Amino acid sequence: MGDAGTFQSAAAQVEADLGADIGAKFDHVALAAPRLRDLIPLWVDLMGGECIGGEDNARVGYRTVQVAYSGRIAIELMEPLAGSTFFDKFFQKNPSGGVHHITMNVTHHELAYERLTAAGYTTFGLSYDNPTWHELFVHPRIAHGVLLQVARHPQEEKERSTFSVEDHLAGLGPQSTGTPSP
Repeated sequence: MGDAGTFQSAAAQVEADLGADIGAKFDHVALAAPRLRDLIPLWVDLMGGECIGGEDNARVGYRTVQVAYSGRIAIELMEPLAGSTFFDKFFQKNPSGGVHHITMNVTHHELAYERLTAAGYTTFGLSYDNPTWHELFVHPRIAHGVLLQVARHPQEEKERSTFSVEDHLAGLGPQSTGTPSP
């Protein structure tokens, strides 16, 4: 029993040190469904979330709506854009949708990569394409069933959108493809 307790203590210390070294903080959880219209009644209408933004990522193939509680983004709602295959494997396993990923924001992205790799976690998708958004992922197979996104991005308060969620679903929001949501 001493060996198991020692291992658990050492593992807990490594995880605490990892979080402190890289400045890890919870950012948001992303929920995906075939239609955003199916997510909004629960997460916005009933739970009192405020839609404060959203965008289409035509390159990858999804639309998002950011939902805030107490003035801070907490949930990102996602759906595939028409013709996209981005969520195909996800929806094969979760036909009605569910938690797609959890995002942790870090202050030291390169150090996060080094520490995760040193701790035996395989990462993928290391991206430095955008000067203000760097990301990497830990696959659900090794992150206990959830896709972990580790990102570095500015933590300033997100500017509130000037468009309605209805406009965004109609494909009329900023950075929109112009195609309405199903």
